[in-house]
Order: sequence, then structure tokens, then C-alpha cells
Amino acid sequence: MLAHLAPFLAIGPERFTVPGEPVPKARPRAGKGKVYTPRRTLAYEARVRQAARAGCRVAYQGPVTLVVDFYLGTRRRVDVDNLLKSVADALNGVAYGDDTQVVCLVGTKRLDRQNPRAEVRLYLVGEP
Repeated sequence: MLAHLAPFLAIGPERFTVPGEPVPKARPRAGKGKVYTPRRTLAYEARVRQAARAGCRVAYQGPVTLVVDFYLGTRRRVDVDNLLKSVADALNGVAYGDDTQVVCLVGTKRLDRQNPRAEVRLYLVGEP
């Protein structure tokens, strides 16, 4: 499936799985004079960071490709780009310095009622 992306998959992958229902990045909310990220988003990003710390051997320096396969436990409507954003933001300072290093982003979503999860792969992009 990723053959045409070979130049973006030079070194790696680092792999890890985030167990549980994937959570899309929610828009910041305003309340009590403050802007805040919803708790559900923060909790999921913490789960992603925990899985990344356990599964990644290194924090990449330089450009990276992020590939995530999301397995949803329900058929609810959810945008894959918001799912990707929650993972990319959570990996800041853990799998890479900042998500601005992500030069190629691939996401899929599928149904798996028995085992919802996100399977994450990171590749260091090679020199052209």
C-alpha cells in the first residue's frame, strides 16, 4: 500500500499501538474567560504519549512520515484528519521534537468492534 511513498519511508519504522477507542482532536472550547482543550482529547493524547514512550526507541530528529491505522469500535462518523491531529500533537516532544517535522501523513480508519485501537508507525525520511 505504501510503495509509492518509498522516498518518505527511508528509516524505520518505530511502531506502537494505542489501545482503546481512538479520539479525534476536538476544537478548543471557551469557558470562564479561558480557552481550553476538552478533557477527552487531553486524556487520549496522554494515552498516545504513554504508548509512544513504551514503544519508541528514539525521538526522531529531522523530517518524518507518520502512518496511523485507526480501528474504531463503532461506526460513528469521525474525520480521519482529526484523528491524525490528535496523534500528531500528542507525539510532540516524545517521538519527534515538533509535529512540523511531519512531511508525510497517512491515515486509515476501519471497524474493529472487539479491539478498537490506533496502530502507529513513524519513519525518518531519508536524504533525497
